[in-house]
Parts: sequence; structure tokens; C-alpha cells
Amino acid sequence: MVGVEPLTFRRPGGDPLAIHLRSEEITMKLTFLGSNSENGQSPTFYATDRGTYVVQGWKITDADALAQMDIPDHETAVEIPAELLRHAPRPTA
Repeated sequence: MVGVEPLTFRRPGGDPLAIHLRSEEITMKLTFLGSNSENGQSPTFYATDRGTYVVQGWKITDADALAQMDIPDHETAVEIPAELLRHAPRPTA
């Protein structure tokens, strides 16, 4: 998703934080699911309107860790605390 950039940030009347991202190819709406920080910064967990999730975390810069992953140029890896996953929806049977 090259060229994705944030456009708006809003929290209307206590509703979940809605973040709209736009690129030449897609428009994605993110809904805030939760965060482990007190000031709304990283790490944060979002649901998309496409049935996927977005995770904001700490950029991995450890060369040894990165060497253990096969990350294509159009992808990246971030680190998150395990506790952040408590915000993930539970699968329904």
C-alpha cells in the first residue's frame, strides 16, 4: 500500500476514533479498538472496514531480528506488547 497517508483524525461524541487513510488505489477507514498507552500513542490496535486489522507499534531496528524474517520491500514489521492483543475481537463459532 504505497502512498498511504493519514488525512483526518476525529473522535466524535465518544465514538471510536475514526482515521481515514487514502492512496491512489484505496480508501481505508480505521476504527480504534484499543491502546496500551495513556496518551493515545503507540502501540495501538485498529479494525479496518475491509475485515482486516492494523497495528501501530515500535519499529524493529534490530538487524538480527530483521534477518530472521523475509519481509518484502512493500511490508514492514513492528513490535507490540502481548497485552495489546486483549483488544482483538474474539472469533465466533
